[in-house]
This record gives sequence, C-alpha cells and structure tokens, in this order.
Amino acid sequence: MAYLVYESAGSDTLKGIADYYGVAVQDIARLNNIPEPWFEYTIIPAGDKLLVPDLYNGRETFENRDLTGVNFKSEYGSRFKEEDQRQIRSAFNHAVGYASQGACSISVSGVGFAYFPCYPESYSDSHQASLATQTPLGRSEPFYIYQNSGPRTVNVSFRMDREMTHTSDIGYIVRLVQSACYPAGTYATIIPRCTLTIGNNCSITGLISNVNTNWSDTIIGGQYMVATLDFSVQECTGHPRTASGVAG
Repeated sequence: MAYLVYESAGSDTLKGIADYYGVAVQDIARLNNIPEPWFEYTIIPAGDKLLVPDLYNGRETFENRDLTGVNFKSEYGSRFKEEDQRQIRSAFNHAVGYASQGACSISVSGVGFAYFPCYPESYSDSHQASLATQTPLGRSEPFYIYQNSGPRTVNVSFRMDREMTHTSDIGYIVRLVQSACYPAGTYATIIPRCTLTIGNNCSITGLISNVNTNWSDTIIGGQYMVATLDFSVQECTGHPRTASGVAG
C-alpha cells in the first residue's frame, strides 16, 4: 500500500483528516505510532506531518493532490530528496510492526534502561532438563535419573525503524543490548545481568550470551533506517525454579 504525507495547517484534527481521505482514524493513529489514549478532535499542530493510507476515494488523484509527497516513482527511476525518502519510503509499511507502547523493555544492570518501540518479530522460550539413564536387564525401557535443568534461554528478534519512535534512539537501544556482553571494568570477571520484558508474554532476568545486529534499508543523514537486532538471554536469577513455580 502507498502512503501520503499530510502536513497540518494548524486547524486539522485526526477525525477531519481521516474523513477527508476516507480512512479510519484508528488506521492513521496506528500508522503514525500515536499512543493511546488519542482523541479524534485534538488539533494537530501546524507543520506536523502524518502518514495517511493512499486510498483513492474519488475526490482527486495523487498527481494533483496538494501534499508534501506521495509514494510514487516514475518509470525513469526519479530520485527523491532526502526528506522525501524519510517521509514516504515504501519499506515503512513493512517495518512498523506492532507498536509496543512501553510494553517491551530491556534493563542492563549498572548501564541503562530502554523501551523497545515495537514487539519482536518473534521470540522463543527454551526450557530443558538433563537426564541420565540406566537400563536393567529384562526391561524394554530405561530408568531416567534427573540431573539438572536449564538454563532457560530466550531468543528474540526485533526489527526496529528509526521512524517508529520519537522518544528514544534505536542506536542507543542496540548499544545498550551490546553492552551486556562486556564486563563493567577492564579486569572484571562477570558481565551485567539484564531483564527483558515482552509485554505480558515473557520476562526473563539473566545474561546475554550473543548479540547480532543487521542494519539495512534507506540511508538518511548517513544512517541506515532499520536495525534487525537478534540476541539471546540465559536465565540467571539466583533463585532456582521448581515445577510448581513454573506452572504458576
């Protein structure tokens, strides 16, 4: 889907913009990562720009619509100015994901804290137990002897776009996660613990064992706009788990 960039004149509301372009207010709020609660008749400050789904509704075509930009390239591969790329690049639709609105976070002990601007693309939560076996004569199956459990490991993958957040820098989020792989001092022998929270789905406190970051997409202002951040957290709380504790 293509998008338009609408610049407020100072008297526009979410409801008015949505009605004019024949789209739902919820779609505009979600597309622009506007946190709840939002209000339909709140005045949008002059100069603020909003992405609007480009749905032709019979009023006018995108060629003559009085907007700051459209998601359109000519057959000759016309080049957009840097500001136009920021506002209308087509990859934005794929990068927005589900805004976390403060539901997903990472805390690194002694270093810092940050909210992720979105939910992860995916995550896995691995539990395991080590068992020894003994097979007496005359039995078709062995006896299993429990040795130990864990460590519980959560593997997570975030795809973050610089345009998804206005309150934090995704570069800082990446560096914060990377910092958990290093000790606090030159001769320290331990690395900091971290706590990862993914909405109401998952929370784990432990050690980050590996971090992989891939930067991609449009380059604006000398920076790639999208970061794919993959990392693993191995549980280390100092409080061993029990079956009843895990089951809740």
